[in-house]
Parts: sequence; C-alpha cells; structure tokens
Amino acid sequence: MPAKPDARPRTVIRARGYVRVVTGWAVAMLAIATTAFLDPQLEGLRDPDWMYWLCAIVFAALIARAPFVGVVVGDDTVRRRSWLRTQTWAVQDVYRVGSSGYSGALTRYATSKRYRMVVFVLRHGKGGQDLPELSGRPATVERLAATLSGALGLEQTKGPRS
Repeated sequence: MPAKPDARPRTVIRARGYVRVVTGWAVAMLAIATTAFLDPQLEGLRDPDWMYWLCAIVFAALIARAPFVGVVVGDDTVRRRSWLRTQTWAVQDVYRVGSSGYSGALTRYATSKRYRMVVFVLRHGKGGQDLPELSGRPATVERLAATLSGALGLEQTKGPRS
C-alpha cells in the first residue's frame, strides 16, 4: 500500500546518554545480584532464591526495554515510550515543544538547574507533559527539542517552566 502523499516520515527521538546511564545501572545491579546468587560462600547467608529471580527479571526487563525508550512521531500520533509505560497523543494535540529543568527520579522533589528535559504543551487545556526520557545536558536537550519540534512541524520555545 503506498504512503499518503502528505504523510509525515516516522521519526524516533532518543536521549542516548540517559538510556546508557539507566541501562548501565541495570546491568551493574544484575551482575551484582548474579554474583551474590552464585557465590558458594554466601549459601547460608543469602536471601531466598525467589528474591534473586524477582530482581533478575526486573533488571532484565529494564535492559530489554532500553532500545525502545524515547519518542516516536508518526503520521498522526506522538508515542512516548518510557521505561514502564507507553502513552500516545494525536500530533495536532501537541501545541508547543520546549525544555525545562529535570524533575524526576534522579532529582526527587527538586528541579535541576544543570540537567534538563524536553517538555511539550498539549492543546485543549491538557497541560504540559514532561519527557524525562529525553533528558541530558542543556545543549543536548535543546537539540532534541528542536528535532522534536521539526518532526511535529512546530516552533520551538523554552517551554512552560524554563
């Protein structure tokens, strides 16, 4: 089936540094858990085996999810793929793309002045949407925001909470 003549090319936007940090952390935790599980000297001291398998599954799931974390802009949808869930919006619902100080799992209850993330504002009073999957140094985040704005055909701004 041929593509629509006015079809927007599918664009995938990722913050590779952020994904590498989280993936590296998950690999390190999995390696530590596996080393402790296999160490014969800890046989009588370690937790029950089911706890290892639970941790191993969680860390392996994070590692397996890493290639899919980011934002995908398609013909008429914007899909946010985070570590735990996926959200989808219509392209026309995104009003503005910008950046703001990171506020998420890495800086609980605070906003970073040196580490930023991409945000976009939705139409129809739906508010702003933080995208911590697209975070990093200010220059990197501005580049990601510009790429996302271009893919959506929008004008880039500083965002709702510069």
